[in-house]
Amino acid sequence: MFIYIAIFLYLLVITYKHDFKNDKRYLKLNYILSCVILIAVAGLRYRIGYDTNNYMESFEHAPSLSDIINGREFYGDPLWMYIIGISKEIYNDFFIVQIIQAVIVNCAVFWFIKRHSPKPFLAVLLYFILLWWNLCFEAMREAIAVSFFLFGLDALLVNKGFKAYYLRVWPAIFAHSFGFVTLLFPFIKYLKVKKVAIIFIAAVLAISFFIKDYINDIASMLEMTSDMASDKATKYLESDTYGENNMSINGMITMILGGIVPCIPIIMSLKGKTILGKTNLLPFVFVYICVVFLRIQIPIFFRFLNYFEIPVIVAFTQVIYIERKKIIRQFAYATMSIMVLLRMYSLTALDVGTTVKAYHRYIPYNSIFQRNFNKESETIFSSN
Repeated sequence: MFIYIAIFLYLLVITYKHDFKNDKRYLKLNYILSCVILIAVAGLRYRIGYDTNNYMESFEHAPSLSDIINGREFYGDPLWMYIIGISKEIYNDFFIVQIIQAVIVNCAVFWFIKRHSPKPFLAVLLYFILLWWNLCFEAMREAIAVSFFLFGLDALLVNKGFKAYYLRVWPAIFAHSFGFVTLLFPFIKYLKVKKVAIIFIAAVLAISFFIKDYINDIASMLEMTSDMASDKATKYLESDTYGENNMSINGMITMILGGIVPCIPIIMSLKGKTILGKTNLLPFVFVYICVVFLRIQIPIFFRFLNYFEIPVIVAFTQVIYIERKKIIRQFAYATMSIMVLLRMYSLTALDVGTTVKAYHRYIPYNSIFQRNFNKESETIFSSN
């Protein structure tokens, strides 16, 4: 746990130094160093993260690049399988995959933040607390798709148009089975956030209750396509692995306080404004709110939150930068603090199907140089 605390304190200090005291000394060095640290810690971990453990097991049976070139069939997302194949050619150990994935994801996130956040160190601090764990330790394949989406989103925000977006985002389709949704995202830019937004969100929530009743029908239709599609449908649509399928009132309140309330100061501040001479992120924040509402009823929408949380974090830092009303800035800090605290508190709950706290997915930290097995972590890994 010490390594996580050390990273947090380092990011906190440089955030205060560069974003709030405007100290330019070693600014570039600290930004690059923070990226390198997050890459190294993620890349050199051993058996940390529930999904990572599953990826490690599938790695053993995956083909190398030579095998793929020689015609051996493989099952999985093409870009991910080629990353595994290349990794096996370098060294037959899963930590090579972790390093490649961590480089792609963290470089993309840091690049996007640097391009669009007026307070980049604050954005990196929030990224570390809220998302780094999931993108690097859990949703490894989808995180690569998210990375290419961020490259594409940059093209939209600087008004380079649809062509530039699609030229940048297309690898996302081959990185993760849900990457195809990125083909729809550029249209979000043209959403107008007006008073009817509240009515629209209410309609989305109502639709989510209606769709919920047809989950089994959707799984049955996919079963006719393939067993793999049916299995994924069941896992994403019905399983508690990706969130509570029948969310309690407390769960709903947590989702609203931690996912929707922090967006209120963003909507209050960014409407009708350009930030750093670029298109603002408000339409994407609005879609994020809709996805959170849908997630309350349908766990599958948890997957889509990954695409919008980096833009929401960047939008929050834009509010802190441009907002002149002290009360709104304080409200923004308060709501984001609630989001952070709720995310941290969620790790103290029991992991699904176990009597072990969820934070044991990541604590204690274990590196490839030690390769220790933690009893609590292994209990989680073997539970599903």
